[in-house]
Amino acid sequence: MTRTVLIVDDDAGIRELLRFKLGKHDFEVATSSNGRECLEYLDTEPLPDLVLLDIMMPYMDGNEVLDRIRDEVDVTLPVVLLTAAESRAEIDDSIEVTDHIEKPFRMNEVVDCVQHVLDESASD
Repeated sequence: MTRTVLIVDDDAGIRELLRFKLGKHDFEVATSSNGRECLEYLDTEPLPDLVLLDIMMPYMDGNEVLDRIRDEVDVTLPVVLLTAAESRAEIDDSIEVTDHIEKPFRMNEVVDCVQHVLDESASD
């Protein structure tokens, strides 16, 4: 069964690199360039198995997107935050996040994290 990952990042280069790398590991990948697009995708498409979510984005930051996902979409949807080291302090401790990865990151680190989180959620 193919698992789907939604990448939400305002940096087109990061989105495409992650799409390529995860695609090579047999993940189906969808992308959004900001929080609004992410929420629209989640409202109109089948839910992905996991969301990779950047924190610092225009229009709506990752904390607000995560809060809306938990309140309006699915409280159990695995979400991994992509954070710059300086933005890590901005992660709202009151919002439940599955995991986080600090930028800059190695692509294999992201793939390993995605596989681990999805394996854990499948065993629950």
